[in-house]
Amino acid sequence: MLVLKLVSVRMEKNSVNVLIVEDHSLTLFGLKTVFKEQDFIGEIFEAQNAADAIEYCHNKKIDIAIIDLGLPDMDGITLTKQIKQLSNQTKIVILTSHKTKEDVTDALKSGASAYCNKEIDIMNLLKVIEQVNLGALWIDPAVSKIVIDTLCTGRHNDFENINKYCLTEREKSVLKLMCEGLTNLEMSNKLSVSIHTIKAHICSILQKLSVEDRTRAVIKALKTNI
Repeated sequence: MLVLKLVSVRMEKNSVNVLIVEDHSLTLFGLKTVFKEQDFIGEIFEAQNAADAIEYCHNKKIDIAIIDLGLPDMDGITLTKQIKQLSNQTKIVILTSHKTKEDVTDALKSGASAYCNKEIDIMNLLKVIEQVNLGALWIDPAVSKIVIDTLCTGRHNDFENINKYCLTEREKSVLKLMCEGLTNLEMSNKLSVSIHTIKAHICSILQKLSVEDRTRAVIKALKTNI
């Protein structure tokens, strides 16, 4: 009884509830099997279509939703938008074999915090989940060049001037680190300030850029060639 009680306390404090949205049964089974062995993962929910995924997000506390783009009833990008509208606190990890420019950039614009190729090593995927849960943005190296090329190409005059948002130098530094995918703790250590200070800077950045979350802030930063 004591052991069960200790486990319960640990799960309540540190666990991450995960929703896997995947219509391929073998992939779904594999992810679920690995996740069950991880101490930091709490409840695991599974959905093979978008309708069930939305239902879970309505009725359960979902910290991380892992979404395939090729679902039978709705594309994963549209699903990402709907989940973010339901709960902006739910972080989205796209796990897919799709690698077109449109898929990558549309997923990020829709609110996804990570874009992973299905060939990703499972241990790396677990690290991505942990980092995203802490607030990081993560882009698979296999598609990162697509993001940079797509968001930062064009004539210089087409870019908005980041200076018009009146960011302080420290806020610009924080925003650059956000673009590199650092967590709040990593930014805190790198800039030698408290996490509370980092959170305050991020809140100010979001307000000045008129965006709802750090993913959109990163996208705007890339577009403005910060």
